[in-house]
Amino acid sequence: MTVEGAQRPVASAPPERRMSLEDEHEVEQDERRRVVAALVYGQEASADTPVPGPWGPLLAGVAVALAAVLLVAMGTLVRSSLPTGHPTPTPHPSVTVTIHR
Repeated sequence: MTVEGAQRPVASAPPERRMSLEDEHEVEQDERRRVVAALVYGQEASADTPVPGPWGPLLAGVAVALAAVLLVAMGTLVRSSLPTGHPTPTPHPSVTVTIHR
């Protein structure tokens, strides 16, 4: 039987388990071994990677220059093909040549 105002006992957290100095030292050594192994394997993996030559940046620069020239040329062609909104100039009457027969 419970009383309405009574508090229930709070479950206490389990006590923290302290590691001994030997266990802490072993954990640190394991972490160091893992870091060293990652560095060693990382160096071995990067040794197989081919080193890019001087042609890559040169070809990229040429490609960028060609793309810029193409964009400028296309813009010029489109601009010249669009109507300007101004009437086409008619030649001055004095310029017209009449042939007498």
